Amino acid sequence: MEDIDVYDELQVVSDLHLGGPSPDFQIFDQGDLLARVIRSAAAGAAGRRVGLVLNGDIVDFLAQGPRPGQYLDVPGALSKFDAIRRDPAFSPVFDALSAFARSPGCHLVLALGNHDVELALPDVRHRLIRTLCDGPGGPDDATEAARGRLRIALDGAGYACRVGPSRVLCVHGNTADDWNIVDRGALAETSAAVLAGAPPPPWPANAGTRLVVDVMNAVKARYPFVDLLKPEIEAVFTVLFALDWRLAARIGDVGRLAAHAALDRRRLPAVLGADPGLEGTGGEESPLLARAARRIDEAGGSSPAPEGGSALLDEVDDMLRRGVDPVALAGEEEGGYDTLGVGDALAGIGRSLWGRVQGLPDHERVRRALLGLADDRSFDPSHEDEVFRALDGATSPDLDFVVAGHTHLRRALRRPSGGIYFNTGTWARLIHLKPAMLQDPAAFVDVWEGLRAPTLRRLDAARVRLGVASDLPLVMRSPTVVRIRATGGRVVGELCLAAPQGEGASLLPSPGGTLAPARG
Repeated sequence: MEDIDVYDELQVVSDLHLGGPSPDFQIFDQGDLLARVIRSAAAGAAGRRVGLVLNGDIVDFLAQGPRPGQYLDVPGALSKFDAIRRDPAFSPVFDALSAFARSPGCHLVLALGNHDVELALPDVRHRLIRTLCDGPGGPDDATEAARGRLRIALDGAGYACRVGPSRVLCVHGNTADDWNIVDRGALAETSAAVLAGAPPPPWPANAGTRLVVDVMNAVKARYPFVDLLKPEIEAVFTVLFALDWRLAARIGDVGRLAAHAALDRRRLPAVLGADPGLEGTGGEESPLLARAARRIDEAGGSSPAPEGGSALLDEVDDMLRRGVDPVALAGEEEGGYDTLGVGDALAGIGRSLWGRVQGLPDHERVRRALLGLADDRSFDPSHEDEVFRALDGATSPDLDFVVAGHTHLRRALRRPSGGIYFNTGTWARLIHLKPAMLQDPAAFVDVWEGLRAPTLRRLDAARVRLGVASDLPLVMRSPTVVRIRATGGRVVGELCLAAPQGEGASLLPSPGGTLAPARG
């Protein structure tokens, strides 16, 4: 048996996204509840070994106000971290984490995501350890014990342990996403330069980081829903295009960034260091990325072709001129844009433009453009999405549990090997356009007004009337905790929702979310 940590119980949360310079830029707003969950986990550790894993995107440096084009803010990272940990919205979480780390039997694990890469920098990591392990007045007798129980998994490879006899791997999941692969080698070189007092090398930002910094940060300052609405590409860009046609240039950037994703896929190792021929989405290379890669080759292989985005919009315009239903674009295979949701987004944009030609009001043409999402399964915990397929193909079938995050969409699935896959979702806000909201024109008027809200405060207040007696908030919160514990002679995993209870919190297993590995 390998020499790894063994627990009686493991709790995993992911995608907290603590960060943002103001409340209207902070998508996390459940500090009190998360602090309760952490305190309850500590209280349950009496005489037991309990692990708490923060499984990536713990803090969000990209939301904390990076300068334009600043993809990895080496000189500003420490001050940004200090601002996040002192912010009243997030300080209760850090206080609870410190109390947990300093409690006997409690083991705190921090894994790296793609929004918190600066945590791996030496000075930030040192400040993080001090924040979590020192007492209120500085180092004390409990500090060294706390540091001994702290696990820092900030190389992007994840964290492996056991719960009883069951093997568990916790990994953020961005390694399964061509758009958000973090270059571990470049990160090590940057850390080495910081330690040596030398200028850091240029940071090879992935396409997802470029999308956030170059496009989405500016957009969400006006339309905060873009951080919350799922599915990201299909729904977000369709709505954005209808709200402001000038965002066409921003949408066009997606094609250029897809070329960056293709370049990253060629340049970096595949998912979790698996065979480089393994496609990150669990199948053969997508036509979109293949086409983008060809453009890179045609340009000499050094940089993505800048014309990619405008070419996508040109195809939509051409289809409209020829009277072709733009939905056909999503189904193209050879040279099309059928992956990453780009094809669906362009088809939706095309339908929205066609609705404008027909003279439909904005809310109705957008509703019709989004009707295809009535069958979307993004919020179905039993749906085998691309990250599940990629991680299932890239991790050992002998693992009893694989726990990921990244997608913000919770999952509880049985792997073909008999093991279990969980996705912990997110503690940030979410927007789910339910089928009833899309199919009812009157209800979608409320949705449309909510999506136009210029601030998170007003977006939070948006309600959708469904029928006479039903009134739902547009914004939802799904505070998910994956709990794996040895009980009754076996090890069971549970996809739980947190709820306040007294001074602490209870974890309520969701229907269908309790699974045990099946072997043999």
